[in-house]
Amino acid sequence: MSQNIDSAILEFAKHQPTWQQDLFRRVLTQPSLTSADMEEVLSMLHAEEGLEAEPNIAPEPLSGDHVRYCEEAASSTIISSLSEARNVNRLVSGQELPFAPKGITLVYGDNGSGKSGYSRILKQLCRARRDRPERVLGDVYAAVPPPPAQAKLSYSVGGEPKEHFWVDGTPGPRELSRLTVFDALTAPIYVDRQNQIEFLPEDQDVLPRVGSALQSLAAMLERNISTLSESIQQPVLNLPAGTQAATLLSRLNTPLLPSVTELQEAGCWSEEDDKALAVLRDTLAKLSEPAKAAAKCRRMKAGLDRVASVVGEASEILGDPAIEALTQLQSAARLLRRSRRSARQMPLKKTLLVSTWVALLGKASFATRESLAMSCIRANCSQ
Repeated sequence: MSQNIDSAILEFAKHQPTWQQDLFRRVLTQPSLTSADMEEVLSMLHAEEGLEAEPNIAPEPLSGDHVRYCEEAASSTIISSLSEARNVNRLVSGQELPFAPKGITLVYGDNGSGKSGYSRILKQLCRARRDRPERVLGDVYAAVPPPPAQAKLSYSVGGEPKEHFWVDGTPGPRELSRLTVFDALTAPIYVDRQNQIEFLPEDQDVLPRVGSALQSLAAMLERNISTLSESIQQPVLNLPAGTQAATLLSRLNTPLLPSVTELQEAGCWSEEDDKALAVLRDTLAKLSEPAKAAAKCRRMKAGLDRVASVVGEASEILGDPAIEALTQLQSAARLLRRSRRSARQMPLKKTLLVSTWVALLGKASFATRESLAMSCIRANCSQ
C-alpha cells in the first residue's frame, strides 16, 4: 500500500521542532496565513529557543486529526443522513436530512431554513479546508449560551453501516476525510478572484507554502535583529573611562565580545566591594534628608556673610589712613606732655605767663585725649 501525500507530510512534520509542527498544521488546515498566525509562530520559535519565557499561545502540532485519510484501494465512504442536530444555529431538533446512496441529493429551502447549518456540520466532519475558521454557533437568541453543537451522522464504509455522534470541536471519523465539501466559503481555496483554477490536488501546495512562511519568518527575525542592533549601539551606562566595566561594555559593539569567563570574573563580589557599598550607603543615609541639609548650608552661608561684613568694616577702620591719623594724634599728645612739663619747671616770677601757657597746654591736652576717646568709641560702635 503506497503512502499518500498527507501521511508523508504528517510523518515529515513529526521530526521537526514543535513550532514548525504547528506551522504545518496551520498551512494544511488554512488556505492562507494571517499576520497574527505569523506572530504566534514567531513567539513559539522564540520560546523554543529560550528567547521568551512563554509563547503567546501554546503550540498545536500537526496530527492525524488534521490530515485527510486517503489510501489506495480503500473502501468507498457514503453519507446516509444527518439527524439529531442540536445547538446548530436555529435548526429544529428531531429533523433528519437523508442523502441518496447514488446520484445527486438536492437540498433546497428558503433563506434561514437551515441549509448552511447542515453544510457547516459536514465541513467540520470532513475536515474541509476553509478560507477562515468557521464556528458552528448555537441559537443567538437563546436566553443563556448554548452548549457545543452536536449531531448524529449515519454513513457506510464499503457497504458497512456506521454511526457517529459528533460534538463541535472534535474531529470526525478518519474515513470522512476522503470526502470534499465545496461551497462559497471554500471557493477561494480552489479559484482565485479572476476565476483562474489554482488548486493543487492532494495538498501539493503545503510544502511550498511552508517554505514561503519560513522565508517570512526569516525576514521578521532580520527586522528584529536590526532593531536590537540599533538599540545596543547606544551606551548602556555612563561609566568612568578606563574601568573594567566600561571596557567590557565597549566591546559589546565590536566583534570581540566578552567571554563568559571575563564576565564572571568581572562580576565577582569581594570584601572591598562590601566596604565600598557600606561607605556609599552611609553617604546616602546622610543625604537622605536633602531639605534639612540645604537649610543648614543656607544658615552657614548667612553666618559667613555676616563675618565677611564685619571684617570689611574693621578693615576700613584699621586701614592705613586710620593708623596714620592715630599716629599723628599720639605724636601731638607726646609733644603736649613734654611742653607741659617744661612749663611747670619755669621760675615763679613768670607765674602769670606760665600759668597762661599751662592753661593753654592743658586745654590742648584735654582736646587731644577727647579726640582719641571719640575715635575709640566710634571703632567699638562699628564692631
